[in-house]
Amino acid sequence: MAGRYLHALAQTGLPELLPAVLHLLESQVCPRCCLRLVNSRSAYDAAAPTNPELTSAIRQSLAGTAGTTAAAVSPSPTALPVPSVAACSTAAQLQQQGPQTPAAALDTSTQAYPQPAGSLLAELPHAAGEGQARQSIPAEAPAQEGTALSEATVQQQQPGIDGSASTAVENFAGSETGSHQQPQASGSANESRQEPAAAASSMQQQAQKGGEADNPYCSICLGVMQSVEGHVGTAASNTLLKKFSKDDNSPGIWTSLGQCTVDAIAQAIRAEGHECSSIAAEVSLPGSIAAREHSMLQHAASRGHSVLARARTCNLKEAVKLMLFAPLAAALGKRLDQDAEVRVGVLFLHPETAHETESLMGGPPSRLPGKRKRGQTQASRRSQTGRVLTEGIISKAAAASHEDLEEICGYPPALPTQACSMAVRCRRTSCFVAGRYRKLRRDISNSQWMIDGARKGTTSVEEEIANILVPALRADGMKFNSAGREDIDALMLGTGRPFIAEILNARSGMPPLEHFQRLQQQLLEAATGVEVLHLKGASKDICKLLKDGETSKQKSYRVLCELPREVQPTDFEALSSVAELVLAQFTPQRVAHRRALLERERTIHTLAAEGVPDHPRHLLLRLRTQAGTYVKEFCHGDESRTKPSLTSLLSCNLPIKVLELDVTEIHMDFP
Repeated sequence: MAGRYLHALAQTGLPELLPAVLHLLESQVCPRCCLRLVNSRSAYDAAAPTNPELTSAIRQSLAGTAGTTAAAVSPSPTALPVPSVAACSTAAQLQQQGPQTPAAALDTSTQAYPQPAGSLLAELPHAAGEGQARQSIPAEAPAQEGTALSEATVQQQQPGIDGSASTAVENFAGSETGSHQQPQASGSANESRQEPAAAASSMQQQAQKGGEADNPYCSICLGVMQSVEGHVGTAASNTLLKKFSKDDNSPGIWTSLGQCTVDAIAQAIRAEGHECSSIAAEVSLPGSIAAREHSMLQHAASRGHSVLARARTCNLKEAVKLMLFAPLAAALGKRLDQDAEVRVGVLFLHPETAHETESLMGGPPSRLPGKRKRGQTQASRRSQTGRVLTEGIISKAAAASHEDLEEICGYPPALPTQACSMAVRCRRTSCFVAGRYRKLRRDISNSQWMIDGARKGTTSVEEEIANILVPALRADGMKFNSAGREDIDALMLGTGRPFIAEILNARSGMPPLEHFQRLQQQLLEAATGVEVLHLKGASKDICKLLKDGETSKQKSYRVLCELPREVQPTDFEALSSVAELVLAQFTPQRVAHRRALLERERTIHTLAAEGVPDHPRHLLLRLRTQAGTYVKEFCHGDESRTKPSLTSLLSCNLPIKVLELDVTEIHMDFP
């Protein structure tokens, strides 16, 4: 690819980019990162718009060779082919000759690259059809400037793997070669013309060591692009993935990838078994890439390659998506849609450079706060995984000086000794099921309740509902949210309490209403003491409806009380006149450990009382209250924290006891 790109640059009339590309290659930047970083506008006119043909060719080159297996791409263990001295010398000659260079000379520049048999580079530029394309263009015949290459032409000219990009660039070169005159080079340009010789010398030394660089990993992308091509790959360990999931608080289960190929990712996705017609693409990259890319660009500019600073670079995340997700969607038979519920994430982690991101965001490791474990450096004390690349990290890197970048990652960036670890995740965004539940036993809590490692109650409403919804939707779990909660010793009767179940990573799509009705019957037949009604799928907007109802709804209760004396006829007369009674309730003692100590106004809308046969001291209350009213505290007074109380209204000298309390209705239009 490096040979082809040098060849294409010369033909497109952009010879000033050759020393910049050679500088990147010498700095151990992989060819695909060179594609991303090289300026895509004319070197002769900085104000000119981006060349659409070259941009199209670059995008096709980025997207065209993501193989389904590593063997389909290259058997070579490294993705960094090193140009020979002859190649660099020829490239320098091409630069000096300008865009009028005959096609024969261009051919020599590419033949000079030693390529392993079976690799992509071995096919370039002699892929089937390329020779005829060059021969059809007179070597020195000028063409009309600005001739455009249609997208259809690009798609038709596909001689082989990545051949469409090469042919597109060559045809574009045929229309532009000879139409530009190279301007007089400035002093800095003259200096940059000597760069290929220096690059050739360095690359010759590398070639003498075996034809490959000592370190095969790209100093910018940390082997990401090489991993996508299938040249290198390291599976992320389970320990590393658990650490990342904990730090990132990200849902879903990551699966390690030994090779980041379309086949490997597709196999992992099929194993998850999500039902869907479309997928969305997500790529997570090491945050240290931002500092490394800016360090390389600043260093190149300081060596006279300011053309890179003006480049409209292709974002690394976009490049990975171009290379992976179009063929992945085709392999899975799905559509690519960024709004899809099912999201396929590819994760690259690079623990070796994790400290670089921390230094960029919070100062150099020497200034990081906190204690250090014995034998542990400040850098290794930081997260083993590092932060993923975000807009904030990119902005921070762009604003860093070269002194800061040198301290963070090197200037130019130091070579990594390891490639990125890789993992893939397929998950569905949360879906929601709404309904109402009834609780028919007094030993069931709202959610699982543990005290000192011991369970309180026999089961919980949340667990019983999860037992039917999670298997039915083949989900990883469920989050439960209800419109308030009753005490463990209280029943929930009537039409039930509204709730929402957030289903985590459901592999099945939302079932029809008939399926939910079968689930309701299944729970009813289990006789667990929990019933569900009106189950149905819902949108996320219903969460706001449930939240708003917490303060606006009204509740009805049935309370069995015991007075410290026998019930008198005057007691019924005193209570019959109670309506819209406003209470002042200070935070009850029983919940003071988890609620703010405040005085709240609550309203008793209606109150009715009746005696209990054969129990002269018992009183049965039926009342309707504002949401948030502490009904037990209204009955006994909570040592005067609630005023007025039933105890004070009936002029009892001792607190009234609450024997049983049931919620008979939640007055709320839901779901």
